[in-house]
Amino acid sequence: GLTEGAYDKSSPEQLETSKPKNEQTSANEPQSKPIEKATKIIKDGNVTIEVEKIQEAKSAIDKIVKLHNAYYEVDAFNSTEYQSQYDIKIRIKNDKFDLLSNQVLAIDGIVKHKDINARDVTEEYIDTESRLSSAKAYLKRYQELLNRANSIKDIIELESKIQEIQSNIDSYAGRLKYLNDRVDYSTLSITLVQNHEHYKEVHKDHFGKKILNAFKVGIDIVLGVLLFTISIWPILILLGLLWYFRKRIFKRSL
Repeated sequence: GLTEGAYDKSSPEQLETSKPKNEQTSANEPQSKPIEKATKIIKDGNVTIEVEKIQEAKSAIDKIVKLHNAYYEVDAFNSTEYQSQYDIKIRIKNDKFDLLSNQVLAIDGIVKHKDINARDVTEEYIDTESRLSSAKAYLKRYQELLNRANSIKDIIELESKIQEIQSNIDSYAGRLKYLNDRVDYSTLSITLVQNHEHYKEVHKDHFGKKILNAFKVGIDIVLGVLLFTISIWPILILLGLLWYFRKRIFKRSL
């Protein structure tokens, strides 16, 4: 069984500040040049296009997607009495993104919104990759130290540290996977909108309807006051009588 005692060669604190012999380099040993990393650019965009015939516009985009071996990540359709709409998200190889975007913007319709972005994530990618490499190196050292541990206390401490490092490794690896996916495949989100004739008529006559509604509101207010007055007629008669008798009493007193 395991018994309490010190590590046979080193402690966790010594391990973090020491470098294994096989990683040590002599002063005369030539240093390797840093590896130049390719630029990592994430391209994405959002486009809204108002069209006259939404199904024809969607068919045109289908052909563009097929032409460039892209694919739909989202392809949703919704229609109401006033409007029909496609919400589309296209994923395409980075080097074909600009061409596909230009072709989409060239379909018949009115571009209501366009937002195309290119973000350089090279620095973040290199930093994350470096952190991942360092974490893996530390994990290996702690695992070697765990194999030499004789103390239950030290074993628990090392296992806790190994779990923490492994969690960081998973996080860095996940981030690199996400960045690689976004760099390799760009994303273009498209909203196709077709306003129905009824919707257009409603907006065309919008000001006239506002005036008509205001006139109706005025009539409703007048009718409301009239009905209220009728409903309190006994009170009005009583107030009138009180005013009449008060006036007569006032005259007699003079």
